[in-house]
Amino acid sequence: AVRAIFIANGTVVTIAGSPPPTPRSGFSDSTAALNALFYLPTDLTIDSATGTIYVLDSGNNAVRRIAGSGSMAVQTVAGAGGARSGSPDGIGTLATFHLWGTNTLFSVVGYGGIMLDATGGLAISDTLNNLIRLVRPLSLSTTLSSAFTASRSSQFEYEVRTVLGPYPATNVYGFVDGAGTAARLNHPTGISIDPATGNLYVADTYN
Repeated sequence: AVRAIFIANGTVVTIAGSPPPTPRSGFSDSTAALNALFYLPTDLTIDSATGTIYVLDSGNNAVRRIAGSGSMAVQTVAGAGGARSGSPDGIGTLATFHLWGTNTLFSVVGYGGIMLDATGGLAISDTLNNLIRLVRPLSLSTTLSSAFTASRSSQFEYEVRTVLGPYPATNVYGFVDGAGTAARLNHPTGISIDPATGNLYVADTYN
């Protein structure tokens, strides 16, 4: 679930996902936030201009969006969801992530990170793929036709593109500086963006 803490009075309120007293996990969108289901949400970022919340639903290998108004509808905007993991780039739910699970080389689970940039795009630490991915609105794409972007549905509003790491290889890790696919990471988790420069900073956990 996603919960809010109101600092003024210390009140905790569940705003999306299964409400108390019985927690439930799963993978389902809903026009009413409390009817949606999540599985191991590990990080989130907020668009302060609209109130929209983007949640990294790691157990579902997906990025979920909680609308900032009305019933706070929950929609999946990137990642196939459920147990379907992978590394292919693509449009919306046709792309895949590997954010959670046991790595074959390390007896640990991976939890990614998410951060909103100034253009409305999202930077993702795709932990078990050892990749950094950008999830950008199709309206910003320079590679897709205007006819395609105009006809998109809610699950195809974003383009997922790998910007760092050994794409399209999977489960390749290391400790190498470099540009693009030449760089190597080892379980990147936390991620942040310098708003002044747009530069990304990543907590490369096992390095």
